[in-house]
Amino acid sequence: MVAGGGDRFRFSGLEMAVIAASFVVTAVLVFILGFYVGRDVASRHLGPGPLTARVPVGPAEENGGLVRQPTQVVPVPEAPVPEPNLVKDGDNRGYTVQVRATRSRKEAESMAAELIERGVDAFVVVAEEGDARWHRVRVGRFEEMAEARAMAERCRHDFGLEQAYATPR
Repeated sequence: MVAGGGDRFRFSGLEMAVIAASFVVTAVLVFILGFYVGRDVASRHLGPGPLTARVPVGPAEENGGLVRQPTQVVPVPEAPVPEPNLVKDGDNRGYTVQVRATRSRKEAESMAAELIERGVDAFVVVAEEGDARWHRVRVGRFEEMAEARAMAERCRHDFGLEQAYATPR
């Protein structure tokens, strides 16, 4: 207690340095983790962006012994996406189970391949909705809705696919 009635609490120089260093380290870690998490979230929701390549467009220029060729950014056309297992107009009878819908073709194909490795008849259906292209991962082809519902329950229970539901083909 200090004469005059006030309590005073003071940090030594070393304690202040430790507190400041802890703050800086914590801020840097949060900043780095923010980039890591943000990139992961963006890749799940946005899908692959347009691909570009730099291609030479003119004669090379010499600049102090270095050869520099002018380049231009040219969009790389995306490979045509096959429309796997699309139902034909006269063949829309029956049911299937949808386990995931994503904009990422790579994610959908990866999930379908994983399910196939586990012994499940999985396939990807591409659907256009406005400007968006969705890749729907589906499982099985069933004649009866009850069979499709049983498979949806199996997908939720055995494979942890909480979004699985039976749907007409």
